[in-house]
Amino acid sequence: MPYRFFKQNSSRALCAMIGYSAGVSSTYLFKNIKDKAKREKLFLFEPRTLPIDYDYLAPDASEIRRLQTKMHSGNGDIAHCKLPIQSTSIAVKHKTVEEIWYFSNGIGEMWLKENNGVEHVFKVEKGLALTIPRGASFQFKNTSEKESLEVIITTMPPWPGPEEVMKVPGKWEPSVSNTDNQYKFKKT
Repeated sequence: MPYRFFKQNSSRALCAMIGYSAGVSSTYLFKNIKDKAKREKLFLFEPRTLPIDYDYLAPDASEIRRLQTKMHSGNGDIAHCKLPIQSTSIAVKHKTVEEIWYFSNGIGEMWLKENNGVEHVFKVEKGLALTIPRGASFQFKNTSEKESLEVIITTMPPWPGPEEVMKVPGKWEPSVSNTDNQYKFKKT
C-alpha cells in the first residue's frame, strides 16, 4: 500500500493489515489442524473458496455452493447461487428466513410477491442487491444467452434445510423438470 494511504488513513490501514494477517494466519493454521472437531473449536469461520461443483440443488432448482454455514454462526449463513443460461427457477417462498441477494454475474429478471399481495418484477444484473422478506413468494430467471446468473445470498437466520421452502404459483413457467430425482433444465 502506498505511504500516503497509511498516513491519511492510518486506522483503516492498520485494520486492513490486521484483518489480512489474521486471515492468512487463520488459513495457515486451519489447514494444518487435521482434527475437524478441534478446528471448529478454534476458529470462528472455516476458510472456504468457491467450489467448482455445487453442494446441492435448491428447492427452486438453482445450484447452491455453501460458503459459510450455521456451523459457526447462529445469525445467518452465506452461499453462492447459480442459475444456468436461459433458465427459469421454480417459484417458492420461505417460511422462517429472510434473505439478502447480491447479483455477482449475469442478467435476468426477478419476480417478488409480498405478503400483502403486491407483485414486483425487477431487472437484475451484476452489482444489484435486493432483499426477500420472510413469507414473500419469488422466482427468478436468467435471460442471458452467454452466461449464468449468479447470486451471493445471505440467509438470516441460518438455512434450516429444504423443509423451509413451499412451492407456489409463479410469474413464469419454470424451465426445469425433475426426472429421476435430478433437475434438468431446458432453455426458455
